[in-house]
Amino acid sequence: MIHIQRTETGYRLGNLEAVGLPPRQSQTLLLLAKGLSRQAAADALGCKATAVRNNATALLCKLNASNMVGLITIAFERGNLNIVKSIAVIMVALHTSFAPYLHDADQQPLRPRSRPTVRIRRREENHPTYLL
Repeated sequence: MIHIQRTETGYRLGNLEAVGLPPRQSQTLLLLAKGLSRQAAADALGCKATAVRNNATALLCKLNASNMVGLITIAFERGNLNIVKSIAVIMVALHTSFAPYLHDADQQPLRPRSRPTVRIRRREENHPTYLL
């Protein structure tokens, strides 16, 4: 069972909080951001899938997005969707390898450095430069 909590500023589902939007659009945004399908979101909200589709379409128009990925990205950028950090998550992260991933919202996300991929081209025997 999915439980969306009402907060002082908006709605919260797990570690995501939606603010600055109408109630049903906030709830729809939270469920879609969590990765639920329209039908699963409709079941969680107790409405039809067409209502979820209409709310998603209204959000797409309101935030000027072209698809769901863009919608969630723009919602994060505009502040309509926030990640709520809890003390328990921070305490666990300090004692595990997840600590490098915690960052402030105004900073770039921290990612582990990886070596660039090096591609080696194999020479073909009939290639003109190989014959020289």
